[in-house]
Amino acid sequence: MKALLVIALCLTFYWQASAQYISIDTPQYKTIQKDTINIRGLVYDDAGRPVPNLRFYSKNNQLVYSGYPIYSHTDREGRFILNGALFNDTLSFYWNKPMQLVVNGSRYLEIHLPPLIAERAVADTVKVAAKRTTLRLPATFKVITNAKINDWYGVVGEGNIYLATSPRFAKYIQSKINYPQRAIENNIEGEVQIVFTVAQNGTLGKFKVIRGIGYGCEEEVINIMKNSPLWRPGIFNGYPLISTSSVTVMFKLTDK
Repeated sequence: MKALLVIALCLTFYWQASAQYISIDTPQYKTIQKDTINIRGLVYDDAGRPVPNLRFYSKNNQLVYSGYPIYSHTDREGRFILNGALFNDTLSFYWNKPMQLVVNGSRYLEIHLPPLIAERAVADTVKVAAKRTTLRLPATFKVITNAKINDWYGVVGEGNIYLATSPRFAKYIQSKINYPQRAIENNIEGEVQIVFTVAQNGTLGKFKVIRGIGYGCEEEVINIMKNSPLWRPGIFNGYPLISTSSVTVMFKLTDK
């Protein structure tokens, strides 16, 4: 009887000690509310080649061990996926020096990095002199001034009827664009940036998404731009040429 009592007491002590040990090592959880997004994208160097093994750090800390930032790195094709980034995040990375990239809700990023080695010019100008042997005559040239090239006041100039940075073009976009219903239903916000070309006849084309948020937002911007009024093409030596420009549209939901 005494032996059974001792065994029972020992088992009770072991169970209590085990329960206490387990309760000490059991993790304690708390709820953290953060406005996060998942980002995917491509990284190219200054020559347009994919950049592998480039690591991006987010300002967002891991949800288990505080103080360790969320990060991702590019694969062999320069692609990366960063899950859990903050909506208004700043991505940090090292490319010959510490660099940062501000993300305004964009879920797709196409990043073009600057040259690793900055171009250096010779400090002193090299001067070479020789004696003139031929009489120099004044240079003469013709300037096209007809209306087909949309020039200013009969002189050659550069510019567009609509510029991506001008208030007129911004008002045009704002008056025509609609917030896609799918984006509204899924609480999608962020920045969309489109690069495009301006042809010699002033039409826009070759649209390319540099920053996107999906859910039909990029398509909405591009469709509006396809029906844009004619732009004034770039002019060089009196002749129109193909130029490149970009436009950025911020999609924002309100709680009112």
